[in-house]
Amino acid sequence: MRPHGARADRQLLRDDFQKYRGFIEPSWVLEQAPSFYLEVEGAKGVSAQVGQRLEAVARRTVPALTGGKFQVTRWETGPTPRPPQAGWIVIERKDLGPQYCGQGTLGDPAGQIWLHSDNVCNLEATFAHEIGHTLGFFHVNVQGSLMYPQIRLSNIADAPTERERNHAALAYKRPRGSRDIDVDPQTSGLLTARIIID
Repeated sequence: MRPHGARADRQLLRDDFQKYRGFIEPSWVLEQAPSFYLEVEGAKGVSAQVGQRLEAVARRTVPALTGGKFQVTRWETGPTPRPPQAGWIVIERKDLGPQYCGQGTLGDPAGQIWLHSDNVCNLEATFAHEIGHTLGFFHVNVQGSLMYPQIRLSNIADAPTERERNHAALAYKRPRGSRDIDVDPQTSGLLTARIIID
């Protein structure tokens, strides 16, 4: 029997909670520290003031969810969209429909985050949650956790719990592509598929 902590790790890192693709996933952790680009004051952008708040969220969330292995490499803003590119997470506003506050790619080296364009959602908490996805993490079934599935008007966490920080730190000690249980890939760069997580 697996200990409870291992089960929580399998949820966060392996998608053992919702099993989007029907099986336990390999590790999708990033191989390099991310940079961020946020559209500010443009058609899909946020205000400069909101941009400053989101930068603070990124700068505390990235090290918290990588065991201090990574920091935000660069934070840039501008009035025009930027296409996805390796090493960057591009953030923009998007109407995601009535249920969701955000979406993000899962562990994609050219990551993207979309934040809902209305004022109903807790923007900082949603952004921190979506950063979790871009760093390679799935949903967990513990309410009050950063990676608990978020829905509009819910009381959501804006920082990882101690358990999430501990499991994320362990995940970032393993290479991308490692499989359950602690089986490392033969070569690097195995995983490049992009998955959208709500």
